[in-house]
Parts: sequence; structure tokens; C-alpha cells
Amino acid sequence: MARKRIRDTICKNCDTKINIGDHFCHECGQENHAPNQPIRHLFFELIESIFHFDTKILFTYKTFFSTPGKITKEYNENKRMRYVPPLRMYIFTSAIFFFFLQMNTENHTPTIKTDAIQQERFDSIIENNTIINKNDTSSIKPDSTININFSIFDQHFSLTPSILDDISRNPEHVIDSLIILKGLTPNFFYRKFFKQMIKTINADDHYTKNILRLFIKNTSISIFVLMPIFGLLLFLIYYKFKKNYYEYLILSIHYHTIFFTVLGVILAIDYWFKWNSIIQYGVLIMWIYLLFTLKYLFQQGWIKTIAKTILCSIMYIIIVFIGLSISLLLGWIYI
Repeated sequence: MARKRIRDTICKNCDTKINIGDHFCHECGQENHAPNQPIRHLFFELIESIFHFDTKILFTYKTFFSTPGKITKEYNENKRMRYVPPLRMYIFTSAIFFFFLQMNTENHTPTIKTDAIQQERFDSIIENNTIINKNDTSSIKPDSTININFSIFDQHFSLTPSILDDISRNPEHVIDSLIILKGLTPNFFYRKFFKQMIKTINADDHYTKNILRLFIKNTSISIFVLMPIFGLLLFLIYYKFKKNYYEYLILSIHYHTIFFTVLGVILAIDYWFKWNSIIQYGVLIMWIYLLFTLKYLFQQGWIKTIAKTILCSIMYIIIVFIGLSISLLLGWIYI
């Protein structure tokens, strides 16, 4: 895949003198090109050598944990031959993480509970023909609506077979009636909402697992999209250092790689040893790791580094919360 390279006369990896026209260092074999290439270079690099791992992965992990920030610093200085490229490392690590996440979610699938009082009230509605025609609102009474205690991750109430049978025979009519009983005007949004609510109330283990699978899939995409935003936050916080955005993007990729590594180990421990509280330690570990990474890279005082770490963490947590909420909502709507 041909593309323009910016050549050097000294290998950044081993400091050997090379000719400016050489494509590789004759001493260590590293490709001869300067850092701070366009961002698309990351994707070309991924395509050229996707999933090609060797013993460098062990050395990369060792350096990740022994000296936070060192790999990012050396990679941006073009001393990268000894390490696994950032995107390949991220994809490998995130794949393992989401594998353990799926195992854990399936292992902790919520049990479905049925409330006998709720079912009795639904049966009463059917017997008294309270489900009305969507064009006939004259018989609606304020107390005829049904209170459904509904929560995705807490407790589930099942509709009776009779009302489910009505919905299966004439879904639009019955759903519109339910919407009217709630005092709302039927439209696309409300119809979609009530359809999904009915599915969720009547959920079984298969339905719940499907939601979780979709959530995991959407989350993996969301985090990949959020990585550049994390890099942008760091770029703005450390703007006075006059570094290229590319360098902060590399830092973001490396940090998310460590994030998935630590959480993957935690999920594995939770899965095999049922140690639920360990997730709290994982969050603390990742905050401390970011603190030491920023301290190593920017060499500022501890107070200033701690303040910037807290600021970056709070801003990113808000962004991640919004992203994951959207991911969960999309998973629920399109299941």
C-alpha cells in the first residue's frame, strides 16, 4: 500500500546512521519514517499487519505496567520497533475484554419475577372490556390506567396470556389503546416505546440476553468512537505543551488498552471467584494509572497533575455515561 513517507538520516529506535533513501534501518530493521504522520497512517498500519503478534506483546505488556506512559513517549519519538502497534494492541485486548464481559453478563442474567396482583388487575381489565377502541375515548377514566413498576435491571412483571393474545392478534389497536389510557396521543415514538416496554415486561432469559449482547456490541463501537474524544480532552488540557493531536490520540489508545486489560482481568476474577466488589478496585487502579502516565509524560508537579487528572476523569466519565446510555437505549429499542 504505497504512500508518501517522511525519511530520517538517523534511526530513532537505535540511533544508527542510515541513508535518507533507506526504507528500513540496517541495524534493527525499523521502518524509516518520521513520527506525527497523518491519523490515517494508524489505519494503514493496522491493515498492513493486522493480528500479527510475536514476543513483542509480552514486552509491551511488561512496559505498560512497569512504567506507565513510557510506551506512549517512545512511540511518539519513533522508538516503536520493540512494541506492538497501538491499534493492534487495542483490538486484541478489547476482544478479550468483551469476551469476558459477555461471559459475566450471561452469568448474571436477571431472573424474571411475576407479580400476582398485577396479573389479576390485567385479567380484570380483559373481563370488563377496558381495552378500548383507539377512536373511542369516552369511557377512559383516570383510575383505569395501570401502574406498572418497571425497571430493566431490577424487577420484571409479566403480562397475562390473555392480554398478550390480544396484542398478538391486533397489536396496533391494543397498543394505541394503552397509549390513550396513559393520556398520551399515539405516534411513532410512543408506539415503539410501548412495544418495547411490553416485550421487556414479558421478558424471558433469551430476551434479556439479547439486550445484553446488543449492549455489548454497541458499547464496543461506542468506546472506539470515544477514544479520539479522550485524546481531544487531553489535547485541550495540555494545550500549552504544543504537541500534535496525534500524540494524544496514541496516549488515548494506549490508555484504553490498559483499561480493557485491567477490567478484563477483573471480570475473569469475578467470573471464576465471584468477587463482585473487585470492580471498585479496578476503577481506582485505572485512575492511579492515568495519574502516573500524565506525570511521566508531562513532568509537572504532583498537585497540578492530580488536578488535571481529576478534571479529565470527570469530563470523560460524563461523556462515557452519555455514550453508554445511548448504547443501552439503542440496544433496547432495536432488539
